[in-house]
This record gives sequence, structure tokens and C-alpha cells, in this order.
Amino acid sequence: MSPIVAALEGLEVDPDAGRAAPVDEAAVVSLVEALSQVPDPRKPRGVGHGVLVVSLLGACAVLTGARSFTAIAEYVHDTGSTVLDVLGVGAAAPHESTIRRVLQRVDASALEAALRSWALAQLSAQPVPEGTPRREQRRVLALDGKTLRGTHVRAADGSVWLPHLVSVLDQASGAVLGQVQVAEKGSEITAFTALLDPLDLDDVLVTADALHTQRAHADYLHRRGGHYLMTIKANQPTLLARVRALPWTQIGVADRQRGRGHGRVETRTISMVSLPPCPDPGPRQSRDRRWEPSPAAF
Repeated sequence: MSPIVAALEGLEVDPDAGRAAPVDEAAVVSLVEALSQVPDPRKPRGVGHGVLVVSLLGACAVLTGARSFTAIAEYVHDTGSTVLDVLGVGAAAPHESTIRRVLQRVDASALEAALRSWALAQLSAQPVPEGTPRREQRRVLALDGKTLRGTHVRAADGSVWLPHLVSVLDQASGAVLGQVQVAEKGSEITAFTALLDPLDLDDVLVTADALHTQRAHADYLHRRGGHYLMTIKANQPTLLARVRALPWTQIGVADRQRGRGHGRVETRTISMVSLPPCPDPGPRQSRDRRWEPSPAAF
């Protein structure tokens, strides 16, 4: 059981505040329908294998574990015609050179938009298990950046650098709904709105690390009707000082969990309190001063 869920059970909030997205049967599209919206980067004359065929075969190959153009071509050679017949787009399987050429030239933004619409349709179509509380049906999106290993990008001046990708994914399913390449980790801030603009954020919770704990990001999510859960660290010293000054001993622990993973043992605790607004003790006031919680505090 998640400690966040356990802590939320104790908050004095409306249990029906979270709204599950209704299933819209008309919105449930197949992968074939989604990828058919991707434009072909080549001139029509002489095209033997459309971008839809190549994209479908590439997607199916990657789902089976293919991680290179050669591996995709081997998959196509073994089962390509059968897959195309099943998907209803029967055609001769393309050669490795065609697969490589098309996938390298395809519009990445259009391909991402097509896959995002398909993924969102599949997520919306999934039935909610009976008895699931409303608050646990709220969609949660995680935004994070990672530097890719085992690959590099060569700039025009000859310099080589590791690509850094910022992604937004659905926490429940792990489906990636958007991805942006930035120059370095410090540039993740600029990717925040670019990743979230195409998504419906109404009543959606967005989680992000301390780099995104910015007033502008909070205002953006508020305008879009979303919620946010952000980490406070030393990059926001004033806010960190105000939070540290709260009497956490009086507030108490809402939930505690101990886990083992990644070569370490972790103990995580959660304390929750409602502060309308957050008090500012000032530099001369004691951190152990008498404090009275608000009626909504937990």
C-alpha cells in the first residue's frame, strides 16, 4: 500500500473530489488508425512501402524486444507478412534499408502525437476495478529527465554529448505520453510546459522533482485545472526554511514504510498538514514556539 494513499485517507477532503475519466468508446482508436495520421516524409512517386506499414512493423518489433534497425529487419523477415495480414494492411514486407530510411526521416513530433493519442485512448478504455475509491482514480503524471547511456550526439562543431530526455508518463501504467530532448539537465525547466501543453490536466496530479519547484510551474498547473506534488530542496532556500520551521514533532507521522532496493534500505515517512497560508516565523522567532493547527490540519 502506498504511504501517500494511506496519508490521503486521513485528510479532511471530499472523497468524491477525484473524477475518473469516462470511457468514450468512440475515442478508442487502434494502433493502425493512430499511425495512419503520420505523414510520409518521401515523395509519393516510387514509394513501395507506406510509412504506415513501416511504422506498424517497427512498433511490433520493438514490443517483442528489438532495439536496432537490424533487429527490426530480422523480425520483419520472420513474421512481417503475417503481422500485416492480421492488421489488415497486407503488403510485402519491406527491406532493412527501407525500414532504416523511413524511420530516420519520419516526423518525430507527428509520430509522438499519434502514439500519445493511441496510448491515452487505451488508458481511458481500461475499466476501473470495482470498489476503487474515487481519490485513487485520479490520473497521476510524472515528469522527469534522464541522461541516456550507451549513445551520444555529435554536434556540428564536432563535440560529442550525451542526450538528455525529459519525459512525462502515466504513473499507473508507465506509458510515456511525451518526450523532449534538452541540452542538459538544467534545461529541463523549459521542457515543462512543452510536455504538458498537449495533455488534458483537468483534475490531474503532476509530480516533479525539486528542479521544477517553481512558482511559474505551479501557476501554470493551477490555470490548467491540475494539481501538483513537488519536492522542496535547497534550490528554493526561502521556501525550504519556512517548511523546516514548522513544528513537525507536533504534527506527527501519518505513515511510515521501510523498503529494500537498489542496494540500499530506505525508511520513508509522511507527515501532512493543511496550512492556509504557510506561517513565516521570521529570523528571530523560535522554531519551537507554540503552534496551533488549523481545523483542516492532519
